[in-house]
Amino acid sequence: MKKIFKKTVWIAICSMAICLLTSCGKEKPQEKKVKDDHIEYETTKENGTTYEDEEAQTAEIQEGDIQNSKNKNDTDMAEEPFDWNALPIAKESDFEWKDLGSSRISITRYLGSEEAFKVPSTIAGNTVVKISNHAFEEKINLKCVDFSDVHLEEIEESAFWLCHNLKKVALPDMPSDSIYINPFAQCTSLSEITFGEGSGLEIENGIIYSDTSLLFRIPAFADKNVVIREGTTELKHLAFGGNNIESVVMPDSVVSVDRLIFEECHDLKSVTLSANLKNISDDMFRGCRSLKEITIPEGVERIIGGAFLGCWSLESVNLPSTLTEIGSHCFGSCKSLTNITIPKNVSRIGEKAFSNCNALTDIYYGSSEQDWNAAVETDVFVTNESDAGVIDVTVHYNQ
Repeated sequence: MKKIFKKTVWIAICSMAICLLTSCGKEKPQEKKVKDDHIEYETTKENGTTYEDEEAQTAEIQEGDIQNSKNKNDTDMAEEPFDWNALPIAKESDFEWKDLGSSRISITRYLGSEEAFKVPSTIAGNTVVKISNHAFEEKINLKCVDFSDVHLEEIEESAFWLCHNLKKVALPDMPSDSIYINPFAQCTSLSEITFGEGSGLEIENGIIYSDTSLLFRIPAFADKNVVIREGTTELKHLAFGGNNIESVVMPDSVVSVDRLIFEECHDLKSVTLSANLKNISDDMFRGCRSLKEITIPEGVERIIGGAFLGCWSLESVNLPSTLTEIGSHCFGSCKSLTNITIPKNVSRIGEKAFSNCNALTDIYYGSSEQDWNAAVETDVFVTNESDAGVIDVTVHYNQ
């Protein structure tokens, strides 16, 4: 009996040892995987900040870092119930700031790496009243930030530039003149912004308005088909920069558009412009890769430099008889454009206006060859994809 008992005890001890070893063996790969994921993400983040080419940088971060973020086994705020009150208050030491006098300061740089937090209303005994331009620039980890307890009076241009994983922002009551230029340009995952009830700014269908000015649209708002509300008179700088929009209808009440309005709206396919525009602003549609055709309404007199630069899919452009100027780099790298009709009143075609338009074969100009030669500046048809260094284009006069 003693031998049987000893044998049973020995078997039990061996079984327990095997279980412990097996359990440890399972834990180690899991721990290593977490570490490997972290290293991969940090490497991608660091590489994303070193690109010299702006377009490549934007695409790389969007398609690389964002996809890595989606694949990580963490909580997705967009899908889970979210409690603003549960957010921790960020450490004062995580911020650099500038003294504005009268115990008021502007946050100039966030130094931390947290994913979600509340911004303190005071730092070192001073009241936070302003967020300076680029203060949160390229904070790839950032997903949610709450300013609702801060006495904000102003947020400057591109304060959150290239925060591609930012999803939610809570803002306090904001004066109507508190935002002049889009602080959330290229925040390609941002789908929710809330304001205090007494704010001087309005949100309608994902668009932030100040009276008759359209300030900006929430970049990843659910409805991708934009109808700008009637009575809007102006669109501010970078209003739709990096948005997910597919179509835009602009009311005829719009008379003024700042530059870079639709920059890098890669999915934009359809645009209806106001009939009361005088200018297509510089870089207005820069990098709109999916835009295939556009009609510029009668009354427009100038298409300013870079307006359609990098619109790779643009095949058809209808220009108005009122047009007098095509700016430099205007249609640069419009690789699908094969022909275009330019009205006779156009007296200036700027430098490199059709550079790298390598499919372009024919231009139909409404006036004489003499007028054409007077209008055209240097290197209009220059290309880096031809041994000759220029595109072989036939200009048809008095057409």
